[in-house]
Amino acid sequence: MPRGRKPAVPLEATPEPAAPVTPATDAPAPIRRRRRRRTTGTGPDYSGETVKLVEAVLKSRGARGATQDTLQSVITWARGIREEGDALRDIAGRPRRPKIQAPSERIAAYEMNRALLDGILQGAIVLDVQEDGTLVFLHMDSLTARPSVVEVIEVLDDALDAG
Repeated sequence: MPRGRKPAVPLEATPEPAAPVTPATDAPAPIRRRRRRRTTGTGPDYSGETVKLVEAVLKSRGARGATQDTLQSVITWARGIREEGDALRDIAGRPRRPKIQAPSERIAAYEMNRALLDGILQGAIVLDVQEDGTLVFLHMDSLTARPSVVEVIEVLDDALDAG
């Protein structure tokens, strides 16, 4: 059975509209509270990463120690890697439909630096800072590897030939 229209309500049956309510001027205005945005703890915490970097530098330098400038240069290097990663993510935009493509050399440099930083933080790569400020990266296995007998003999032969 099809539904029809609602029957019209006669004018006599409609109630009178109520008088508009005007707020009293003596009453205080309601307090509106907005949620505050969190200003602390919103980004990733890099303090643990910084501590690991400082430990890695001090461990690699051993008794030589490290100056504050040396440690600051390493921390600045790591901060630059993080900022580069953020910049590349901003350039790319959404992963499904990138805005523009960053230059491949820039992406390759970032990936290499990020891999080195991750290796240092995991303890697989040792970071050393030379006296001139250049960073030297060594794999942990290269420090524990013993020279072969052939290498020792070649070094002794070279020393004897020179002397």
